[in-house]
Amino acid sequence: LESIDVGDNELGAEGATALSSGLAALTSLRSINVCGNELGAEGATALSSGLAGLTNLRSIDFSFNRLGAEGVTALSSGLTALTNLESIDVGDNELGAEGATALSSGLAALTNLRSINVSCNGLGAEGATALSSGLAGLTNLRSIDFSFNRLGAEGVTALSSGLTALTCI
Repeated sequence: LESIDVGDNELGAEGATALSSGLAALTSLRSINVCGNELGAEGATALSSGLAGLTNLRSIDFSFNRLGAEGVTALSSGLTALTNLESIDVGDNELGAEGATALSSGLAALTNLRSINVSCNGLGAEGATALSSGLAGLTNLRSIDFSFNRLGAEGVTALSSGLTALTCI
């Protein structure tokens, strides 16, 4: 199996826990979509442990799940093993600046990342500043979606300083 799409299925934390327990055997999985499932922090924590062994994973869509800062912190800890990951979507998850800081720390290991969506997360200038440091080493990055985050001039300035090393964008 190379792809699983369980988007918009009302999984919640309980469904995420059940899905996580089955992921360990899917070592050839390349794509997982769990968008729109109201996973919350508890569901993200459950899935993070299941994702850690999926080293062939190329794409993750966790958008529209109300992860918040706590959920993306759990997810970020599991990301470090996914060194082949090329695309991550955590759009519309209420991350805020605290979540952006947590996500930024998990990005450093994702040197093959080509696309990241952090739209609609209320990042503000502080979140943009936090993420810019995490993005700086991702030299394969081709696409970033920061839309609808109220970055303001201060946030865009911080973001711009982190993007100067990214020659592929």
